[in-house]
Amino acid sequence: MRGSSIAKLLIVILVYATCIMASNVLIVEADGVFEGHQRVRVLKSATLETIIAAIGTVLPSTTADISPLIFDAVANAFVPLHSADQVKSHARILIPRQSSVAVAAIASRGFNYDFEAGEMTIHGEPLFIGEVGNTGQGTGLTIWDGSVVLAKYLEGQQAGDAHNVAGLRVLELGAGTGLVGLAAAFCGASSVLLTDLAYTLPNTESNIARNEARLRAKFPDQNVDAAELDWFAPGDMPDVDIILGSDIVWVETLIPALVTTIERLLRPPPMTPATSGATRFMLLSHQTRSTASDNLLFALLANANLRVQPVDVSRVRFPDDDMQRKLRLYEIRP
Repeated sequence: MRGSSIAKLLIVILVYATCIMASNVLIVEADGVFEGHQRVRVLKSATLETIIAAIGTVLPSTTADISPLIFDAVANAFVPLHSADQVKSHARILIPRQSSVAVAAIASRGFNYDFEAGEMTIHGEPLFIGEVGNTGQGTGLTIWDGSVVLAKYLEGQQAGDAHNVAGLRVLELGAGTGLVGLAAAFCGASSVLLTDLAYTLPNTESNIARNEARLRAKFPDQNVDAAELDWFAPGDMPDVDIILGSDIVWVETLIPALVTTIERLLRPPPMTPATSGATRFMLLSHQTRSTASDNLLFALLANANLRVQPVDVSRVRFPDDDMQRKLRLYEIRP
């Protein structure tokens, strides 16, 4: 290739990379229009009109007239989207089945790591995590803020701390990209099993491969694997010490199956509430997206005699105060 051609190619790549870094990402879900999600990029300087027009590019013409709402974490309610400044680096756009009602745009990510480039580190090791956009398959191919918070919390645990995963068997529920479980691996877990629905596994396995050589060098006897786990048909449960989950409470219809799965992992037969020990626990990184979903989750956990305690995450560095108020970490024990 001639020098001038190489120079032009490098300029194109640089311009493309610069455009991506200068963009906000809208993750669009449209119930009854298409399955899963699609992504739309808008410049960080985009006007509100440009943002709404970008959303319209993935919708039928019948949904052109939309009145966006955005989730306000402080108010714990949807409020009108009246300014482009309300959209964070990533925003989740929900479009109900009835096209005549409002669109909801939920700010979904504030951590601005370049995950694919390994910009996020755990104990000094780059954590290479790939996402998959525009597949229309689901939200398990995307990194959410809760996973970053939980990963960084695990990193801060030292020998003797209650939630130090070093030497323990870890299972992640709803692992998605596998960020949390792979962070646990870099924290020295003896084994890590990343579980989710089948559509996520190719990307999860790819992310394991991206980090495998360095994990193998640090922990030669460690096992890191991915496996399908459907909460509605869980089958045999593996024997684990710690369960991890982040941003997995969203749809109310999934919560009973999730709680049943958590209980089976924390209290495998023949254990009962009276005989189970306190050695197993779950760490759940959570942000409220629906008060009804939260109420159902905690009611079902209580009915299962599972104890829930808030965990202090003040040592985790958040990008802003709003996110620190929005995201919470819970310990769940039998």
